[in-house]
Amino acid sequence: MSESHTEPHVSGQELREALAQSGHSRPNPVMTSSPAWEWTTDEQVEIEELRESAAELESQVERWRDLAHEARRREKEARDALAQLASAKLRHRRRVVSELVGRGLL
Repeated sequence: MSESHTEPHVSGQELREALAQSGHSRPNPVMTSSPAWEWTTDEQVEIEELRESAAELESQVERWRDLAHEARRREKEARDALAQLASAKLRHRRRVVSELVGRGLL
């Protein structure tokens, strides 16, 4: 275990001077006024294109969800119609078929 009174003290200024490159210290990223990452014009254009593409894909996914929901609704309706037809007695089947045709299920 080292004791603090035996270790040499290094000031902040001495540390900056020791780390300085060609006479200049590196800028403190927290203290600089410029953002940590500066985008070039090409990168900004690419980011905007990616955002537009993402928005298009999100709207496409939403349309597909709506289509899937509608398909599930139609499937349930068709299954119910088939069950109704299967459970109908022989003498009532013509009437059930007529109803299903009228509803656009056959």
